[in-house]
Amino acid sequence: MKTKFLCYTLLAASLFFTGCGDDDTPNDPVTTSDDDGMTDDGTSDTILADAQDETVGTLTNGDQKTWRISQATLSNNFGTFDISTNYNVVDDEFIFSGTRSSGSVEWRPGNDIKLDATSSQASLLDYYQAPEIGGFSFDPESSTALSGLGGKLTFTVVDENTIMGALNFNNRMTDATIDLTLTTKLASDYASPPSSGLSFSEVGSFEAYAAFAQQGNVGMVGSNPNNSIYLAYRDDCAENNLRSRVIKLDLATGNITEKRTDINDFFTRKLNIVNNELVLTGGLNVYTYDLDIIDDPIVSPHNAGSLSRFSSATQGDNLYIVGGDLDDPADKIRLFDRTTGSLNQVATLPTPKVHAGSEILNDKLYVFSGRTEFFNDDTAETTSYIYDINSGSFTSFDFPVTLFNSYAARNQNLIYIVGDTRDLSTGDVNIWMGVYDTQDGSITEIAHNLDDSDLSSYVHAMTVVDNKIYVAYGDASRFDPDDTCTALQWSIQAATLNE
Repeated sequence: MKTKFLCYTLLAASLFFTGCGDDDTPNDPVTTSDDDGMTDDGTSDTILADAQDETVGTLTNGDQKTWRISQATLSNNFGTFDISTNYNVVDDEFIFSGTRSSGSVEWRPGNDIKLDATSSQASLLDYYQAPEIGGFSFDPESSTALSGLGGKLTFTVVDENTIMGALNFNNRMTDATIDLTLTTKLASDYASPPSSGLSFSEVGSFEAYAAFAQQGNVGMVGSNPNNSIYLAYRDDCAENNLRSRVIKLDLATGNITEKRTDINDFFTRKLNIVNNELVLTGGLNVYTYDLDIIDDPIVSPHNAGSLSRFSSATQGDNLYIVGGDLDDPADKIRLFDRTTGSLNQVATLPTPKVHAGSEILNDKLYVFSGRTEFFNDDTAETTSYIYDINSGSFTSFDFPVTLFNSYAARNQNLIYIVGDTRDLSTGDVNIWMGVYDTQDGSITEIAHNLDDSDLSSYVHAMTVVDNKIYVAYGDASRFDPDDTCTALQWSIQAATLNE
């Protein structure tokens, strides 16, 4: 408490002493509150507010500004690890907007980070996350130190191009902290389509009978931590009825291992990785494997009826299934409940979709081209959709070509799409490749060197992992009428996205 005593002494010629009040007794002390327009260090509140406004202007560029991670260090009970160049750090973004009194920060974490890792490599995780949105506020009487996202993010604005901060994860039952340096994200920092096209070469091959190539029934996904590619399909020629086949290609060694089970299901298999588990969705069941595909899968009947030629996409623990109904119009988007094992409808597509690839990026589910009816090639269409998971709304756009089958996989802000175009009069099939940029909605076709000069050589599945695109490729017309179970060679081809 600030106290002032006012006392005036007048010495007159008569030597009479007069006190500072009307009475002969002193006044009570005059008390003032802390709200005197000054901070503790003597700075006026107005000056502090102006400085904070200037900091917010740096954060938001006056409207909205995106920052990227330039340096990241994970600290936990096992040590301190530089994770700056890990793919699940490079894909992070922080978007600041708003004002001093109503600031907002959106953290787009991309793939999650394994916080209890024992090394930088061990912190890699295939676990794509939804954005987190919250406010930010200044620390008391500071113009540069702030916190946001409910205290998870603490940071100091150093200059127009530098933020020093930390992410704290006490709410995850761990003492892990990630110390960060953020820098302005420039246009050149975003992923861009390969300017010189895609040059594919074989990285592996496997044997399968002719029906492997039936349109759109193959699942394919890649794992960054395991440096592996997985394929799944139904093998009707398998011995002992072990018809469900999952193949793992180790990209470091080229070795192929497989897991077979005798569970009956429809042809279509779609693969996703959720929190470092391999999830296979079939027409009747959902199967969860370990990434080493050693143990038998956990089987969950999804009770969604009969599904075929659907697509799938994941965000967090949520697995979305798009279209593919055999018994009803294929216009449903379903969400797999990992607790109950059920597929529950969450939205209705404006038009049915089969053979249409889908992918999720930042709370938006993208669905590309495809057909509206399973058995009718004439229903292939360019109409494509963006489903906003939060609002439940749809936006439509036209794809530049009609894809009879399409596959999609994300890479930072881009979604790569591979599919086939067809001449229904001749039966000729051609491979189309391109990329959808979620920043501006542009679609760029990409040249490639895969041979589609015959009528039936095309891509049967695709995925993106570690800056490379992988496809399952081969001639679908090969067939031995005397032995439908003749083993044929199918190729796994890879191309680097950006050198």
